[in-house]
Amino acid sequence: MAAFSITSAQPAATLPVTRRARLDFTVTNTSRRDLTARAHVVPDGRAQSGWFTIVGPQRDSPPDATHQFGVQVAVPITADAGRYRFRLDVVGVEDPDEFEGEGEWATIDVPPAPEPRRIPLWAIAIAAVLLVAIVVGVYLKFIRQPPKANLEVSASQQAFGAVPVGQGSPGLVVTIKNSGGADARVSATMAGTEAADFKVLATTCADQPLAAGANCQLQIGFQPTAQGSRAATLTVKAPNAGPPVLMTFSGAGQGTAAAVVFTPASVVLTAPANPPKSGEVPVATVVTVKNNGGTPFTIATVKLVESDLTLNPLFQLVSACDKVTLSGGQTCQVVVLLSTSATPGANYKAQLLVVDDAPGSPQTVPVAGSRAAR
Repeated sequence: MAAFSITSAQPAATLPVTRRARLDFTVTNTSRRDLTARAHVVPDGRAQSGWFTIVGPQRDSPPDATHQFGVQVAVPITADAGRYRFRLDVVGVEDPDEFEGEGEWATIDVPPAPEPRRIPLWAIAIAAVLLVAIVVGVYLKFIRQPPKANLEVSASQQAFGAVPVGQGSPGLVVTIKNSGGADARVSATMAGTEAADFKVLATTCADQPLAAGANCQLQIGFQPTAQGSRAATLTVKAPNAGPPVLMTFSGAGQGTAAAVVFTPASVVLTAPANPPKSGEVPVATVVTVKNNGGTPFTIATVKLVESDLTLNPLFQLVSACDKVTLSGGQTCQVVVLLSTSATPGANYKAQLLVVDDAPGSPQTVPVAGSRAAR
């Protein structure tokens, strides 16, 4: 049964050049029942359902209620110009077969599609000039870069070893090569907390720019100001080269050379003519061994060497220095003894021999012994 009355105040419309418009329809519930009205478009002939969109296609519709349904029309540019028809139908959702309403045909006149707008030749020419200018600018700024220098730094060695504090080492040669395509004004500096111990003694890099493909050299020296490990970083750079090239040099500051000093410098022992009745008591002298330098040394052995090896050993030795390492200013002791069994009035000679890794090893201390005549 016809449950809805559908009318339109504008059953025909001529679309503008945009081919878009809206047609409104009035829908009234004539069924005397509460229904849910749902609208849909029925196209005719060449019209396509996809051209039409209903604004709010479903409404609650009490008896005698009136609603406005809007139909948005959008005809694609590819559709032919001409007259097209469509109809707005409404059904009751509760029973679409029983409750329905069929509207009258509405017509739309579709104008011809607009002609493509032609771009003037002068605009094309200006755009082409701008495009060329942009391409050239990008090429010059980002693609075609001016030639740059490239610094390569090498050294035969980077460690100076141990050098006494305050003394200078032989120089190490550093070679700088410009392997780039432009001249480079090279600068070389030392950096680090101990940079003052490392100096550029001579250079062939500072007088004029280093040509592409050419080499120059630096001579680096090491003069430690304190003992222990020392290090600094050589920085080589040029304004038109890549990142600075860094090279680390190291060395060790050494104290003054080890010096073995004996106190006393010679030993003289005299046994009494008449030894005590309590028995033989050797005569003894303590010899102090001291490191009078700044560099440690290690004592390997301490020996007594007598001049006449055919005699029974009259000298004896008690050493606290074997296998001992003495740093600067440290000491150890050796005790030299002469037996009272020596012949009265006889003289004896020996040497205290110290073997170590200090300069002048082995060192000796003359030892003389005698027993007074009765």
